[in-house]
Amino acid sequence: MKGIPFQEFKNMCILNIKKKYSKGILNLLNEEVYTFHSGVIGEQKYLSALYETRLKIAKKSNKLSELEIKDYQNCVTQMKKTTSEKIGICSLYTQNYSFLIFYVSPNLALLGILKFESLDRLNLLDKC
Repeated sequence: MKGIPFQEFKNMCILNIKKKYSKGILNLLNEEVYTFHSGVIGEQKYLSALYETRLKIAKKSNKLSELEIKDYQNCVTQMKKTTSEKIGICSLYTQNYSFLIFYVSPNLALLGILKFESLDRLNLLDKC
């Protein structure tokens, strides 16, 4: 399924301003050049199982920092807890940061955000 439009993404960050990294993302959107990818919306059971498996692999690889692993674990936990049938995943890139954002579709409840210090750090997920 098609991902989240940019304006809905901004609204989601505003609605979830107290969630970790949301306020920082809003600041980046006003201060930096960025690339936004609307991502995908998929089945909760499939995506939570996929990212749980990827988390296990990432932990064994020792390529991610403790904070990255902790944030990743939080995202997976929240994905597994949600009763929604659909989960969305989108991404945002700036010169200095990369974000992978997990949310409930269609109500835009933020499940969690993975923050990386660079695109290279985010790409480590695919190399684990």
